Formats: sequence, structure tokens, C-alpha cells
Amino acid sequence: MYNSEFSRKHHSVYELNRISDFQYHGKAKKTDHPLKGGVYDYFGFETNELVIAEVHNEGNLSFLYDNKLVNFGREVYSWDAEKLNELFSQITNNQLQIGNLPLDAEANISGQIID
Repeated sequence: MYNSEFSRKHHSVYELNRISDFQYHGKAKKTDHPLKGGVYDYFGFETNELVIAEVHNEGNLSFLYDNKLVNFGREVYSWDAEKLNELFSQITNNQLQIGNLPLDAEANISGQIID
């Protein structure tokens, strides 16, 4: 896995048998700032929180490696995560699969598959 920030690049290698709890998180839900005004954000607290949440995204995919959380894959759309899951499953003979993927588009609200 490669991690790059500005001009710095970092390369990491992870052993498959030490990876657990591989999850897709989607876009993190932001909670309201405690000082947010009810009708209008007079002091800009909520606006600043929204900007910070966008700039400092934790990552949409994560796994545990030796019980340490590793976040990666910023702004990964669910359909891209599904493709990654297919590739990981094929390459690792189903040893590594992404959990918490959204339901297929073919599933209706009740969770039943539509033909």
C-alpha cells in the first residue's frame, strides 16, 4: 500500500494472515457542533466543522492489522469498493473480503432481491 502526502511517500506491506475486520465505512457522518445556532450559524462553528470534516477525511476503508486500525482509500465510492472486494476475493481465494458494503442496487427497501 502506498500513502502519499504532498511530497512525501510511504510504502507499507501487510501480511494477509494478520489482517482482520476489513470494513467499508462510506463517507463519515458529521455530528452537529455543540455551539451551532438553531436557525442560523451566527458564529460559523458549524461551517468550520463541515470544512474540517471534508479536509481531514479519515478514509473510507479500514482493517485491523495486529489489532491496530489502518485507514485508507479516501473517498471510495461504494461501487468501487465492491470491485475491490471482488478483486481481493479472487486474489486471496476468499480469505480477504470487505465487510459492511451497501446493499446491491437490485435490493429493495425490505432487503429482498428483485428479479
